[in-house]
Amino acid sequence: IMGGLSILFSFRLIQENRWLVRMVDDYHTQNFSNDSDFPFVFASKVIYLPMTFLLVMWVVFLVDSRTMKAVIDLLVTVWNVMFLCKILHPNKIIHTEEDKECMAIMEKENLQCVLQESASLEEMTPIPDESRIGGADNVMQDAFEEEKANLRLQMEQENWESVKKEVLTIVSRRYLEPSLKRVEVIRDVSMMNHTLAGTFITQVGFYKLVNAFRVRHYEKLMESSAGTYGQEAAAELCGFKNRWALTNARKRLGDFDYSLIEDYI
Repeated sequence: IMGGLSILFSFRLIQENRWLVRMVDDYHTQNFSNDSDFPFVFASKVIYLPMTFLLVMWVVFLVDSRTMKAVIDLLVTVWNVMFLCKILHPNKIIHTEEDKECMAIMEKENLQCVLQESASLEEMTPIPDESRIGGADNVMQDAFEEEKANLRLQMEQENWESVKKEVLTIVSRRYLEPSLKRVEVIRDVSMMNHTLAGTFITQVGFYKLVNAFRVRHYEKLMESSAGTYGQEAAAELCGFKNRWALTNARKRLGDFDYSLIEDYI
């Protein structure tokens, strides 16, 4: 009975672990430009530990040895102490809190801008004269609401291309920074455009956007240098932390449309 229940719980744990792997990868690609940055590399090491412990416990269950159980418990205790020391490293907490504070400030500024834009939009929309409308009040009101929605849509479409150019210009200026983060790029965008900039970055993928610049820079550098640089040195010159980061980026960018960034290289 215990074996049957354990199989069911193990299957559920595997499902949850696979989902968590996808979520961690998605979070990293939307916020960080390097595979070796702290949150991703730490999570990628830790996330498979439940599966390791699951396998070990199945071995203990099948062997049915008290001695093996005691040895494993001691090893797990030592590992837990080491893991606790690792996650309590002060630099890690300070680093993440700074990012949270920056995002909170940007969200507050963006909310104020949205409110201001809505107020200006209300001022731009003409208010119908009730004395003239008479019985057609509802029809006219719907027309004005539609006009206001169209006006808002037109404003967003006009801003979209300018925001896209602004984001690409900022990334083209900063992609050589190995640890460039999404929050740093959005911080450089003009205040009124934070929301649209975030939408554009999400559509493309922050990791893909930044590393596309780096990969294209690497290719042009290798063409022009004629073998002067080794792969490791060239990768570091183009913003990668090492050649493994370059290799991973190329794998992830297999379906990327480089025409988006060609004018900004």
